[in-house]
Amino acid sequence: MSYIDPFWTYMESHLEILDVALSPIICEINTASTPIDEHLYDRSEYLFGAGFVAIQKYMLETCHLNKISVKKAINLKVQDERQVPFETAVWAAANYWKHDAEWWNVGFSKTEKSTDDEKPLPPNILRNLKILSAFGDFGHDYLC
Repeated sequence: MSYIDPFWTYMESHLEILDVALSPIICEINTASTPIDEHLYDRSEYLFGAGFVAIQKYMLETCHLNKISVKKAINLKVQDERQVPFETAVWAAANYWKHDAEWWNVGFSKTEKSTDDEKPLPPNILRNLKILSAFGDFGHDYLC
């Protein structure tokens, strides 16, 4: 019995559109003397974030269609050299991008502790930031 994944083509076409939009920005980042001052990371962040959310939506739809627990699916044991399952990293990146405006006042660098005048980050945000911090420059430059 062959099975056709009804959601794959939606995600694939979405990512292809994002790739076309992202490619010239990546070229600009690679040639810019100060890409952060030119807001190139900000421009690319929206496209990366939309890509992570598209993948997250695909994962969610696939899990529901196949009656698979989302929690189990995003904690598969296939890991990269950072010991973070790929699915978990994608899920965390999508959640980060969707919700980062809710905690702009705290910021990525203040996840370890907060001062008296700052609100502590909620546990779900800390968990996502911990996952993303394992990805070094990508976590800091492209998602913050």
